[in-house]
Amino acid sequence: MSQRVPPHNLAAEASLLGAMLLSRQAIYTAVEMGVTAVDFYKPAHAHLWTAMVEMHQGHIDVDPVTVTDHLRRVGLLDDVGGTLFLNELTLQVPAVSNSTRYAKIVQDTSMLRQLIGAAADIADLGYSASEDVGRSLAEAHASIAKLTDAADLRLLKGYYDDMALLDPGGERDDAQPWIARGVLRRHQRQLVVAKAGIGKSVFLRQLAFCCANGVHPYTGQPTEKPRNALVVELEAGEWDISATMRDLLFALQRPLQVSSVWDVQRPSLLHKAGGIDVRSPQGYAILEAAIRRAEPDLVVMGPVKYLSIAKPGENYEIAALHLMSLLNELLDRYDFALVMEVHFSRGDHGAPGGSERWVDWPDVGFGLHPPSNDVTARLAVGGTGTPITVKQFRTPRDSGIWLPREMIRGADNALPWSIDDAPDPYRYGTTIYASRYGGMPKQTYNPNVQQEF
Repeated sequence: MSQRVPPHNLAAEASLLGAMLLSRQAIYTAVEMGVTAVDFYKPAHAHLWTAMVEMHQGHIDVDPVTVTDHLRRVGLLDDVGGTLFLNELTLQVPAVSNSTRYAKIVQDTSMLRQLIGAAADIADLGYSASEDVGRSLAEAHASIAKLTDAADLRLLKGYYDDMALLDPGGERDDAQPWIARGVLRRHQRQLVVAKAGIGKSVFLRQLAFCCANGVHPYTGQPTEKPRNALVVELEAGEWDISATMRDLLFALQRPLQVSSVWDVQRPSLLHKAGGIDVRSPQGYAILEAAIRRAEPDLVVMGPVKYLSIAKPGENYEIAALHLMSLLNELLDRYDFALVMEVHFSRGDHGAPGGSERWVDWPDVGFGLHPPSNDVTARLAVGGTGTPITVKQFRTPRDSGIWLPREMIRGADNALPWSIDDAPDPYRYGTTIYASRYGGMPKQTYNPNVQQEF
């Protein structure tokens, strides 16, 4: 009688590891799902997994070259199959976007192997002919309970954590890193509401450019860690986008103290004037492809009305809920912060237009209110700019978020949107200078130095 081979799927293991070599998001996904080295059937795959996770946790970029170097230094390169094996992994990945599915297959086959092991242990208990049958049953129950608990923890990972969030000694701040201190955290949803022509799109682009350069979007100070950003522009034309981005490049040149605007980092851009129907398979695929390619920490997009096309006779509330569900799905899968722009409702100039669901959906929601309600009024450009009142319609769920009462639009020697007040240093960092006043010291992010906040 031939010995049966334990359940395993080497193709899924190789596909998951290959996806991790190609995408940082695939590493996030696998670690978040609770995959461990024990889940891999092939020892070489377990060694490679351990190496990539250690590098990821040590903030070292993961790719075939860096992983090869790491394995060589720890003496495991030959054990995993050498450089050729690593290169083959990246070429054999069917689809990096399916890393979640690959991880699930690896976990499921691992759980089946553990079940077989537990069953063998229980069989040994039965054959041992112990006089204490009750104890044998308790040990058998414990073996199965251990597997069940492990499966439950994997299922609930990210949703349930033994009330760790309530631990006063826990590192709550690090669980959801700041994209911009006091303004926006990873995985948060923000809506910015204003009338047409106020500069919502410019505000969102400013957030993206500041994020890409490690500059605080309100103070104009280089006190943040540079991150990846993606701008999804669905309304403005090419000239408008080009003009705004040129202004932002020159505005950021000064606080960054670089000699050329070419030294200022740029966010990724997905531009489709007229909109993308995210509720359609093609539209969703376009947006997801852009997110996958940019691997953003921050996505800014809008206006919201260009993200969905309602079908004839369709209830707008149902359409909005469908769109929110799809956006939530992308947030969960790729773990970025999302800021979107919305026009004011026609009847209430304090809330987003369209579905009432948009009032409750974001983690932060605020409106930008000009001095005049005249929709034809133009904002002053230059000089001291135009004061714009900031009013919340959705109180931040996060107590660490601080919204200024007023912002300045279009002041000289400043970012397109700036602040004129000096907030609590705890909110935005210890080095606070309104960008319009100049005199900004050089302060760049150094991952090896503890930052003052």
